[in-house]
Amino acid sequence: MRVHTGQVNPALIEDIKLTYQGFEMRLKELGSIRLEGPRTLVVEPWDKESIGDIERALVAPTVGLNPQIKGSSIYLNFPSITQEIRERLIKELKEMKEETRIKIRHIRDNWWEQIQNAQHQGDVREDEKFKFKDELQKLVDAYNTKVDESEERKIKSMM
Repeated sequence: MRVHTGQVNPALIEDIKLTYQGFEMRLKELGSIRLEGPRTLVVEPWDKESIGDIERALVAPTVGLNPQIKGSSIYLNFPSITQEIRERLIKELKEMKEETRIKIRHIRDNWWEQIQNAQHQGDVREDEKFKFKDELQKLVDAYNTKVDESEERKIKSMM
């Protein structure tokens, strides 16, 4: 599930995974998801037999939503963000940002190791090795900037 920052849209729940008829599927593969009003999402399953499985996936502790079934549709009401929830979400965003930065660093380190191995094997000259290192760092900086900008946009949308 993605981070809900005050703006409700189908992307918040479309990738929730659930098991239906023995297969792991994403919610968007089992029905349509539409916005109804500013704080309500409606899931309309294509197969009415899947309603129970969809409801269980939405109620699961990792998702924590409170679906309401009306006829053959599932309604999800998202509350307004309180200050307490906003602070919790900002904390989660910062944790996600740090996890992403760690992943970026691991990727950089793996590439640097490959570049060094190529230089030791004679495939890359030493001056090229440092040129590659500089290019690699530029890529890392660009992705870190994107992560920072994404965090800023999310925090702004909560205010």
